[in-house]
Amino acid sequence: MSINSGDPYRDSTIYEAIQYEKEKNQPHCCICGEAIWDDKLWDFIDAIYCEECAEAQFKKNTEDYIRNGNFI
Repeated sequence: MSINSGDPYRDSTIYEAIQYEKEKNQPHCCICGEAIWDDKLWDFIDAIYCEECAEAQFKKNTEDYIRNGNFI
């Protein structure tokens, strides 16, 4: 959407208001609070996560769960 009223300040204000409304309607990550704009998100037991926070929260190294050849 292009806004060009001839008044750059007014155009900027209108653009920011439109963006705010769009962001308000997006799902938000329960950890970082950012709007999720990707096509996919992570949903664990009704908690919504962005890709970065989901990986940081849930992705683990297998070696961390193995001790002496047996699972912990």
